[in-house]
Amino acid sequence: METFTAATRATAYSGGDARTFEHTNANKAFYYDDQWWAVLPNGANWFVEKGSSFGAKASPAMLGTTARADIALDAAHGKLWVLNYGPAIVEPHLYRLGYRTSDDTWVKEADVKVSAASGLTSGNWAKNGEVTLGLDPSGDPLIGSIGSSKTGSVGLHVAYALAAGNLAQWGEATIDTGTTRDGGSNGDSKAVFVDYTEGGKARIAVAYSADGATNSWKIATHADAAGSAFSSGWSTSVFATSGQVSIDNHISAVSDGGTIYIAMKDSKTALWVSKGSPGHWNAPVKAVNGGSEHDPSRPTLVLDDTDHRLFLFYQDHTGSPHDIFYKSVSTDALTFDPHSLGTSVIARDGVAFSNPQLPAHNVGSETGGSFYAFASNGREIWSSAFDLHGSQPMVAMTEVRDAVGGSPGDYFMV
Repeated sequence: METFTAATRATAYSGGDARTFEHTNANKAFYYDDQWWAVLPNGANWFVEKGSSFGAKASPAMLGTTARADIALDAAHGKLWVLNYGPAIVEPHLYRLGYRTSDDTWVKEADVKVSAASGLTSGNWAKNGEVTLGLDPSGDPLIGSIGSSKTGSVGLHVAYALAAGNLAQWGEATIDTGTTRDGGSNGDSKAVFVDYTEGGKARIAVAYSADGATNSWKIATHADAAGSAFSSGWSTSVFATSGQVSIDNHISAVSDGGTIYIAMKDSKTALWVSKGSPGHWNAPVKAVNGGSEHDPSRPTLVLDDTDHRLFLFYQDHTGSPHDIFYKSVSTDALTFDPHSLGTSVIARDGVAFSNPQLPAHNVGSETGGSFYAFASNGREIWSSAFDLHGSQPMVAMTEVRDAVGGSPGDYFMV
């Protein structure tokens, strides 16, 4: 059974946006060179941070803390991609960093402005909080956005380098004009990239909440390709109807190869999980009740592909979150008790945590049997470490009082 450590403060940042973790694609940590790292706001800027305590800057500064961040790791080529973007960012920046073994740091190799200068429709990317980063099967970056008729064009857009490995000029494909970030019934639509295989061939997909004309949960897929091939050849399909899961914007996706798992929050604040592949989806399963019983939000998935377990993380309340909770199930049978709120994993008396952020890839034996979860409390970022094969039963975090030693506000595992 997995165990976890008490939450500790990883970093703190100044200025910027106190909600810089909000509405981001929930990937901040990655495992490379036998250790954990994370991309976090620290001081006035975003940096790569080195585990396990974090706080140790291991890269040049990226954009300031008014920006949000999504990351993608190309472990095969030793490259980390970081996308800084957000409602206050006119020109999102895409960074490519390479690992330098001599001093255990990440070196900035490229800084690309996602703008009209690189061939894109500026209105679809500027000041957009609904942007996502992915990698094609060759390791080249793809950037997705939900557009708006107020600043650009409605629809799901994917930006791609026109030539493989060349970051100077980009093309842009509009895949689905039936979704928008103009508002819709329950706020902005949201998208997230996920890799999978079909017939032994690597494919890339974008799962998204199509809040607008189509009003359903959809996935756009593309065969293995590179460069300008992404200008066409996308196929869209519905993996959950609004009748099954009423449309909202929060979404997360992971894959073990042939099977994709997608978490969603519905308009009644219940959390759901879908399992399958394009054209072959099981009925969505409710994981946590919403409404008057519970009111969770920000569902985020982690897949343990060694022990075939799926972890679902979320904040306990939509409007006034306090703790981060999670549930874990076998991938063979997605069986949840929706009446249970789950297990509290990042919690502390008097501290309100929200916006859980997890690894940018699957976990298991390839990550040392561990991973990290992060959450925000205003301008503080906190973390908790997971041991996937802990020898002790799951335990709760209890505040230390003077009678047992330590200082009030400290936590021991008991």
